[in-house]
Amino acid sequence: MRRAFVLCGLAVAVAAAPAHADDPPLPQPVQQGLELVREARRLADNARAVRDFLYYLSDPRGFQFEFYQTMAAVDGDPILGPLVHNLADLYRHRTLETRVQVQSMADTATPASIGVGAGLTWDAPLCRLFEVQGSAQGFYERGSTSAALAWGIGGCLPLPFDTIEVGYRGRREVRRSLLASPVVPGERDSGSTLYMNLRFYRWLSENHQVDVAPMLFQLDWARSDLTTFQSWGSIAPVHWARRGKGYRGRDQNYDFVRTQFTTLGVENDGTDDPLTVVVSPLAVDGIAIGDQVAIGLDVGWNDAQWSSTDANAHHAALYLDASVVGGVDDVTVEAHARNAMQPSIDGQILDEDKLTVRVDVDRDAAWFRADGFVGRARLLSLERFTPKVATWGLGADLTMLLTEQLSIYARVEGARNIIVDAAAATASTALELRGTAGVTADLRTQL
Repeated sequence: MRRAFVLCGLAVAVAAAPAHADDPPLPQPVQQGLELVREARRLADNARAVRDFLYYLSDPRGFQFEFYQTMAAVDGDPILGPLVHNLADLYRHRTLETRVQVQSMADTATPASIGVGAGLTWDAPLCRLFEVQGSAQGFYERGSTSAALAWGIGGCLPLPFDTIEVGYRGRREVRRSLLASPVVPGERDSGSTLYMNLRFYRWLSENHQVDVAPMLFQLDWARSDLTTFQSWGSIAPVHWARRGKGYRGRDQNYDFVRTQFTTLGVENDGTDDPLTVVVSPLAVDGIAIGDQVAIGLDVGWNDAQWSSTDANAHHAALYLDASVVGGVDDVTVEAHARNAMQPSIDGQILDEDKLTVRVDVDRDAAWFRADGFVGRARLLSLERFTPKVATWGLGADLTMLLTEQLSIYARVEGARNIIVDAAAATASTALELRGTAGVTADLRTQL
C-alpha cells in the first residue's frame, strides 16, 4: 500500500512538471499513475459542472450572473463590443407602414380609368422584413374595356450574416413611360419578376453604412408583342455610404470594383441571348461641392458579346455615368451624362449616348417635375452596326394637394425614340405623345 501511495505521488509530481522532448520514457507504473490523475481531474471537472447546473436549476439568477459576466466581458472588448452593439441595433427601430391609394384618370389614349392600390411594408435597419402590395386599374381603351394589374410579395431572412432578401413582382397590361429606353416593342407590358439580394454583412452607424459583398440578381419574363427573358446582376466586394453627407442630406456613396451584367432574349427565336458586362473600378456619387452642389462619376469598361453557331464577336466601349445635382430653396436640378449599352431583341444591342435632366420644384401644397433627354442611339448586332440617330424626350408632372390626402395630377410627355427593328437596314425613329390627368386619394399610416 505504501508503494502505491509513493507511485501516485510521483505521478502527480511528474504531471505537474514540464515535459521535454529529450526526456527518457517513464516507467510503466508511473504512466499508469498519470492516467489515474488525469481521469480524476476529468471526474472532478464533470462533478463541478453538474453541481453548477443543478444550482442554476434551483436558482436561475446563476444563469443571469453568468450572462451578465459574459456580456460585460464582450462590452469591454475594444473590438467585439462595438460589433455586437451594432449588430443588435440592426434589429431595432422597426417600422410598419400601410398605404391605400385610389385614383381616377384619363389620358389621350385612354378616355377613362379608375384604379386602387394597397401595400404593407415592415422595415428594419438590417433589411425589409416583409412587404406585400397590389394595385388594379380598369380602363376603357380603343373601344373596349380592360384591366391593368400589378402585385408583389417579398421579405428577407434576417440572418446577421449572409442576409438574404427575395421577392416576386407580377404585372399585367402595365403601361410603359415614353421616356424609357425602347428595349422591346409594345406600349403595355405583362410579365413576372423574381429578385434576390444577398449581403454578407452590414455595418450601420449614425454616419456610415458598409455593406460587405452585396450581390443583386433579377430575372424577368415579359410578354408584350413578344415574349422575352432578361437576367440582370450586380456584384461588388463592398458598398460604402457616408450617411447624410451628400446633397441636402442624401448619402455619399462609393462602390468598389462593381461588375454588372445583363442578358435579354426572345423566347424560341433560335438565337443566343446577347450579353453586356460593365466593370467599374470605382463609382462615386453625392460628392458635395459646397452646400448647393454634389457630383458623381462612374467610369469603367463596357463589353457587348454575341454568339451563334457560326460566329462569336464582342464590342468594347467606354462606360460613363457622370452626374451633377444642385439647387436653391425648393428647386432641385439633376443631370446625367451617360454612355452605355444594353441588350435588346433579335440578338441586338442598343448603344446610347444620352444626356438626361430632371427639375423638381417641391412646395408645401404642390409638386412639379420636368424630365427629359437628348441623345444619339444605334443598334449593334453580328450582322450590322447602324449609324447613330438623334433621339429626345420630354415630360412634365404636376401634383397639387386639395386636402391632406386628396390631390390632382397631370402629366404630359412626348418622345422620339429609336425603333428596335432587326430587319431594317438603317435605324429609324418614331414620335409619340401622351397626356394624362386625374385625381388621387392617398392614405398611409406608420406604426
